Amino acid sequence: MMKQFLQLSIQFALFYGYLALCHNSVRAEESWTKTGELKYPLANVSFNGIWEPSSGLRIKIDSTNSARSVLITLKPKNCRFVPSPSSEFPSYPLEAIQYNPDALPATSLTNALITLKFRPEAWAVYLEDRPVIVAPPPFYPPLLVFQPGDQIPAYSTNFYIRKVEEKIQYENNFFETGNETNLLAGLNIESGTWRLHSVLDTVQLKGETIKSKKSVLQPEFSPNFYSLRGEGTNAIITGGYDFYDMYSFESGVELVPGEMGLVFLFKDQTSYFGYTAKVDEESEEVILSLWKQSGGPAGQRYIYDAVSVPLTMRQWVKLRVKLFLNRVECYLDKTKVIERDLELPPGGKFGLYATSQNGVRFDDLCVKSNHDLELQTLNDIRRYTIVENGNFFPKQSFFKLFSSSTENPVLNVPKTRYPQWLVLGSPLHRERVFSADFAISSDIYSIGLLAGYQDTSKSYLRFLCSHTPTNETFTLEKVTSSNTVEVLENLSIEVSSQTKEPYGKVRLMWDTTNEGEMRMYKNNTLVLIHHPSSDITGAAGLYVGPFTKATISNLVYQTERTDVYKNKYEKNRRFIEDPYMRHWSSPEGEWLELPNKEIWHKEDVFGRFVLRMPFVPGSEIHAGVEEGKINGPVWLEATRNELIVRTGKDRKQSIVLGRVSTDKLASLPQLTETDPKNIPGYALHYEGYWLWLTSGNQVLFKSRLEKPLTGTRIRIAGFTTDQLKYSWVERYSVKDYLFTECLHEWVINGGIWEVVNRFHCDPKWSNMNGESTNATAALWTKYKFKGDFCVELYAGMRHGWYDRCGDMNITIMNHATSPSLGYTVTCTGWDPDESQLYTRLYRNGCVVAETDKYLAPRRREQNVRRGYEPLIREGRPVHGAWYYIKLRRKGNRLEYYFDNELAFTYDDPEPIKEGGFGLWTFMNSIVVARVRIAAEEIVPLHHTFKPVTLSASDKSTVSSDTLESKSVITKDGNPISLTQTSLWDAGDPISQGRISWHIDKERGPYFVFRNILGSGTMFTSADIPPVQRSQLAGWKFFVKCTPTAQFNFYYSAGKMSKDGKYIPRQKFFHRITGPSLSSPDFKIS
Repeated sequence: MMKQFLQLSIQFALFYGYLALCHNSVRAEESWTKTGELKYPLANVSFNGIWEPSSGLRIKIDSTNSARSVLITLKPKNCRFVPSPSSEFPSYPLEAIQYNPDALPATSLTNALITLKFRPEAWAVYLEDRPVIVAPPPFYPPLLVFQPGDQIPAYSTNFYIRKVEEKIQYENNFFETGNETNLLAGLNIESGTWRLHSVLDTVQLKGETIKSKKSVLQPEFSPNFYSLRGEGTNAIITGGYDFYDMYSFESGVELVPGEMGLVFLFKDQTSYFGYTAKVDEESEEVILSLWKQSGGPAGQRYIYDAVSVPLTMRQWVKLRVKLFLNRVECYLDKTKVIERDLELPPGGKFGLYATSQNGVRFDDLCVKSNHDLELQTLNDIRRYTIVENGNFFPKQSFFKLFSSSTENPVLNVPKTRYPQWLVLGSPLHRERVFSADFAISSDIYSIGLLAGYQDTSKSYLRFLCSHTPTNETFTLEKVTSSNTVEVLENLSIEVSSQTKEPYGKVRLMWDTTNEGEMRMYKNNTLVLIHHPSSDITGAAGLYVGPFTKATISNLVYQTERTDVYKNKYEKNRRFIEDPYMRHWSSPEGEWLELPNKEIWHKEDVFGRFVLRMPFVPGSEIHAGVEEGKINGPVWLEATRNELIVRTGKDRKQSIVLGRVSTDKLASLPQLTETDPKNIPGYALHYEGYWLWLTSGNQVLFKSRLEKPLTGTRIRIAGFTTDQLKYSWVERYSVKDYLFTECLHEWVINGGIWEVVNRFHCDPKWSNMNGESTNATAALWTKYKFKGDFCVELYAGMRHGWYDRCGDMNITIMNHATSPSLGYTVTCTGWDPDESQLYTRLYRNGCVVAETDKYLAPRRREQNVRRGYEPLIREGRPVHGAWYYIKLRRKGNRLEYYFDNELAFTYDDPEPIKEGGFGLWTFMNSIVVARVRIAAEEIVPLHHTFKPVTLSASDKSTVSSDTLESKSVITKDGNPISLTQTSLWDAGDPISQGRISWHIDKERGPYFVFRNILGSGTMFTSADIPPVQRSQLAGWKFFVKCTPTAQFNFYYSAGKMSKDGKYIPRQKFFHRITGPSLSSPDFKIS
């Protein structure tokens, strides 16, 4: 084996040397002309050259800071990217260079466009806007670019430099701040009509008018006042610059009849890419497609991929494209629906697209640089490899830029006597998240991740997980250039029969996205926390220790965490300082002082949190408080001279974890210009086993707890309400909605949900409103919540609907969009008498708890507001009131609160483990200021989709024309068979029912009726002319249904009026699978 290894090494060295000799000989013989100089680290440079397929093109790039150089050869059968001299590149991965010779032109060009892209992750070479070579950066600018004199055109354009910012960021939610007069700043109309859509437009579309002469709707009194509206055919509005390349671009869009979506890499109207949704009013599916337009609006559209997704009309969704060097990913909300490797041009602008005569609304545009690495295939991983020490890849001598889709995306690392490592990314990278799955076949192993790797002359970090049958050790090491090791962090856990995990897949992750922190995880549990003295800059890597065999997969290299959800900070000072809104908008509103003077955080805290507090001598903080107790296992007390952090059951049995002198405390940031500047404060951090204290940029102390906190409550003492204005509780595993964005994270299920004016008397204020005059108006989140939870809702009544306060209803742990599933609470719910007496808890549709306690104000009792809300001013029981509703579950117990008073409890012997969340009302109009859902775990729901060929039709269904063309048997002009498409209609706007027609060989036409959403009536009716009772023997029909479908058959008997109109006198229903009790207007037959 040793002999073979030496032989391979010598052959490789000879090959490398041959390339270098070739390079040197070319330099000696060829006359190079300086084309240009680049000083910027991130840039595109463009120039021209003479292209001959037989001789190709050559480019030389020299570093101005070293002797390093690269010779680039573009030739159909001989593409090369050769660094030299070899002594300057001892570890450069030649195997990572990838070529795309198919992109080279087949004919001669006298003025071919050459583009070089210099990025931290890779260099890319383009000819005529097509990628030819992608390689790891052999060095970084400043640099010089040369061409052979005989390959420079006689009339060559200048050496054109486009400096690229490290972070591209453009956001536009069309929010009026008072300082921004042009809300379309940064956008250019290319075609069609584009204008702002305001709350006033929405009010007018509802058929309402603003009658007040005192005030008008004002943006500064609204959470989301404007959106963008585009209409026309191929209407396009763009932003950015033509050199924007690797970026992520997203926008909320409302699904209406027509086509709408995103355009990207936009050069002009003759050349751009698109990702759009095509909506047909008659279809229950939306077609999403990735395409390229060439030749202008009347030119050719080439569709790369398309999928169909079951979606209903008038829903808001978030469309997103994520661009890599030569890959496009398309997302619908959080679901990746299309992924395609493509030859992408060097860059282009971003924009919005609409084809609709009635207009399409967009909102919440966001464009930002994409420095994530696509690592789905071995070819991807090779592309970004800068060091390989060991056996991670199969050996190849030539690598194509585009790999086979069947390639196995795993790294099979064999067991050796030596450690092996692979380095990915760029030495310039900062603030990253890196993770990987390790499949292990033994309970003795050593695996890890690298961070901050720059080159062999500098130190880097190594996060290790070492496992034996009796012990598991986590270590963060600093590895120097001389391979000496300094242990920075260490944690050893004894493995017992109770704590032993089955070996198999281990997921390791480090996270440096929070400034001044490096968090390290095993299987999503924080095992180490490190606070470096400076930013961690450099590439990431994989490590496999001696005598360890591992299969590595699912590599993720990103600039931000996508699995973290936390609460939001209300930025609108008008809401924060309003005496009737402070309890839901301000920092002090997070706390509740009870009549007994105890101060509690109002919400449950599941896992990770940061508690920022002003320093107040004599104050205390108790974290992780269990149910029924007032003290937690961890508490902080502030004396005049120090902060003391303790753990234990009580003060006598406590252990001091740390003491910090108050002299070390930095000042808290000012919330407003009028706030005091020198308020000292601190932040208490917690996650997993770890607790630490910071102030400003200082880490004051850090300690590992014996076990994670299991209590979810926080109690404080010694703070006044004014002092709590400077507090801030940052909770994780929380979805927090202030309705400052469009409803792209919600499913609209009946009613009208829009931001409209709350008051008629003073219409300047606007809020999210859900309204239905005769049925249900519901919103359902696009997330799933697992384990214990805490739901908070701040809601009130819209002006004009004060006669029946209530029906501010919530549902959680439902697995479909229906209140009859999961836990549902109807708050002062509707009944036929409108008594406003009862609030009920339903579990999967059955009442399990009920109270007649006075909650929402009752009209028969003069709409008096009760409850306990000490922070707000009195005087608004209904008009302008925001009620606080909370439903929480801890273990088996559910508790429901209204305005901080307990209404009822319920002990569930079999708690529902997971499900969604919804808020809804019934024949009412409510306004919603804030919704927060905290849970032990939150995951996004994923859309179902299927690939489609746009020219293909569904063979299982038939068109209306086909059905109606069949011979119809009639009697007295009336059809005997009622299965005719012209007769049936499914018009319920809540359930969004759909009818699809089919033909059975024996029985003829039939239809399938489906409820797309929950709730509603699941109602379809036949528009048939009346039949004389004497001529009617009855109805005969065949029915099949799903097990949970509940429906009955309804009919009526009556007489004809003199003017020929049918007047029903008696109404009946025949029970099939639905309830035996129906509307009082119908009798069972």
